[in-house]
Amino acid sequence: MKLFLNFLLILILSSAFSANAAKVDEIKFSGLESISRGTALNYLPVEVGDEFDQDIAQKVIDELNKTDFFFDVQLNFKNGVLTIKFIENPVIKFIDFKGYENDMVINDEIIEKIKLNYSLMPGKIFSNVRLKKVLSELQHLYSSNAFFDAKFNVKSDLDSQNRVGIEIIFSEGERKLIGNLTISGNQKFDTDTLLDILDMGPPDFFLI
Repeated sequence: MKLFLNFLLILILSSAFSANAAKVDEIKFSGLESISRGTALNYLPVEVGDEFDQDIAQKVIDELNKTDFFFDVQLNFKNGVLTIKFIENPVIKFIDFKGYENDMVINDEIIEKIKLNYSLMPGKIFSNVRLKKVLSELQHLYSSNAFFDAKFNVKSDLDSQNRVGIEIIFSEGERKLIGNLTISGNQKFDTDTLLDILDMGPPDFFLI
């Protein structure tokens, strides 16, 4: 839906351009709260004095969307004035990981590294893209440790100041251990040798 709206916006903008590209005389921003004007300007592929057409308009939207700072970006260009209206992504108020057993698969230290690596910490701009990457990494970690039924439920709460609190609630499930493993068709190598190579086999009684 967002891409479709942006496409319609570009079509509307293109109808306002003449055969020759118009020149940008002024750039105005609307809706900036957590992001400074200077930061937004740094990501713009256009500045005062440049020519502006529908191709540049699309580049502006693409570059601003890449930042993960904004939920929505809208452009208006009239009489040489480029106005960019923003809806910012919320600022993270808190992010908690709950319900995991320490050192079963992950621990508090790993959680802190995940927060740092994906910039999901209080005071940072929230990005749904980065959150999805975290969930994907958690799923991979648990699957790699035979917790194939692990689930991660996300709860969020957005306040009136555009700050979001996030809880990631773990349901680890049970580790799936191999009860019995049969190898057939082996002629050159015996079963024990192949099991050693695969590092697989029935669980050790003392590990159950």
